Amino acid sequence: MPGSATKKKWIEIGYDLFANEGPEGVQVERMSRILKLNKSGFYHHFGDMEVFAAELVAHHNDMAEKYLSDAAACKVIDPEYLMVMVKYKLAVLAHVQLVRNKNKLYYYGAHKEIDEKIGETILTIWSEYVSMQHDPNTALKYHGVVRDMLLTRISPENFNYNNLHQWIDEVKEIVSKDTVSK
Repeated sequence: MPGSATKKKWIEIGYDLFANEGPEGVQVERMSRILKLNKSGFYHHFGDMEVFAAELVAHHNDMAEKYLSDAAACKVIDPEYLMVMVKYKLAVLAHVQLVRNKNKLYYYGAHKEIDEKIGETILTIWSEYVSMQHDPNTALKYHGVVRDMLLTRISPENFNYNNLHQWIDEVKEIVSKDTVSK
């Protein structure tokens, strides 16, 4: 395997483990066994775990750009945008891990820029979904609530369209009740 192809394999398996298990799942010895490669190759390409973590964040940024490109084409939240989330399940799960582990130097702040881009990308369709076209700033605040709700509920096992649909419907109902009570 040429050097860049091998490096890419390390990053891909590390990203998968990170997305599904968090930073605890990303272990050189384990990745080496999965890839059937000598762990010295990891150190040859990355030097240490800090450099590798930076590579994972860079890979995540690349995946987020693809996700955002597809999200920008969506005309409605449900089902179109939810299906984009399902399509990019690994990227969404990795993003969840970045947020959950933002206390670690490698991941601190890595999610913030992407969160803002997601909000900007789906603002129009989100505002329509929660019937707040007249107040997109408030709609964006509700989007933050949804994001935080997903962070507490989402896992690799329950990440699917049906659950996303159910959770987003719950939020729509809460927003509707909240705006009616005001």
